[in-house]
Amino acid sequence: MELMKEMKKSISLERACLYQLLKADGMGLKHYLRWRELGITAKEFLESTEEKNKKYVMQMRAPERLGRNLSECRKNYMEEKALQEYEALQKEKIQFTIYGEADYPGRLYDIPNPPMVLYCKGTMPKEDDLNVAIVGARQCSQYGSYVATELAKELADAKITLISGMARGIDGISQEAAVQKNGSVYAVLGSGVDVCYPRSNAGLYEKLCISPDCGVLSEYAPGTAARAALFPPRNRIISGLSDVIVVVEACLKSGTLITVDMALEQGKEVYAVPGRVTDRLSDGCNKLIREGATPFWSPAEFIREIQEKKDSLLLRRQPDESKSRMGQDFMGNKPKTTVNCGDRTYADFLSEPKPSVGLTETEKSVYAQCDLFPKSADSILASLPQMNMPEVLCTLTMLELKGCITRVGGEYQKSI
Repeated sequence: MELMKEMKKSISLERACLYQLLKADGMGLKHYLRWRELGITAKEFLESTEEKNKKYVMQMRAPERLGRNLSECRKNYMEEKALQEYEALQKEKIQFTIYGEADYPGRLYDIPNPPMVLYCKGTMPKEDDLNVAIVGARQCSQYGSYVATELAKELADAKITLISGMARGIDGISQEAAVQKNGSVYAVLGSGVDVCYPRSNAGLYEKLCISPDCGVLSEYAPGTAARAALFPPRNRIISGLSDVIVVVEACLKSGTLITVDMALEQGKEVYAVPGRVTDRLSDGCNKLIREGATPFWSPAEFIREIQEKKDSLLLRRQPDESKSRMGQDFMGNKPKTTVNCGDRTYADFLSEPKPSVGLTETEKSVYAQCDLFPKSADSILASLPQMNMPEVLCTLTMLELKGCITRVGGEYQKSI
């Protein structure tokens, strides 16, 4: 029993020392791997003499700034304090896995610049599950919100893991919908795993930390505040952990397209939700489809497609640096132009009548001219030649009061 306790303490102390090294500002994967080549433990490194420490830093070929920071780690190292910090992580149910360890996500070995360490609050993603990333605009439309919600719920029902960034808009909306259906959901943060950003998603963050088969992940040490510069690098982890990426809405200059570029470099398949040619939030998606991304028509069709090729998706793919988003075919597949699968598409969803209990015939006629995209009263009137503008406006007001439609900037759209 005493021997077991000593072994457990020794393992905890080494992990505590590793944590101190991993936190050193400037410590990256290549320097960590060089440190491993030294053949010493983290404890030995931190307890080394100043002379030996300088020798180790030179052998790691550490740049000046990292060298100074590692020396500071050694000078400030106290066994009891290191153990207290590590125990605080465990108390918060924060774990970490390092490149080369058994529980390091296998998909990340195949991406350019894999993270040296991955911190997790919750559980780690399972290796044998299909992972789908849903990404899109922060300032999304009601249509985008609807698509993201429906897809996320279907993924949860199909036992497919959802990966995203917990950002406002499409990310958070899709993750919230999947969690409510008891799905497997992971958020990759641009902060430490103990820092909830944005605060508006605090409820979602708490659910991800405690729900089964869910968690928040980050390559940044606990306590790291969210900063703009940290978000683009985390996108490679979102795409790296995923087998397929679905872009719901994106402007032409959207940050979402950074994730798409990284996904293509990693050899991942990209789907995009088509939208109206006049809708700026769909410009990015429509452009992706024109350049070869697979059009997303419905959750049922999408899930069937990826389940049919599950085995090939789960095979490790070597990144193909010759592919880029601009003018290249996505995964070598020609874009589909027709789909006949017997399942409902989003056109079917949009055309489905809402329950019309309590609506007059006039209200039903006006409601039928609305859809999930905002339409002006003039546009609605143009389709109802039997009515005049005062009648249309009065009817729209009644539909709004009944919760059937929503007014958006002077225009009207169906409520979801």
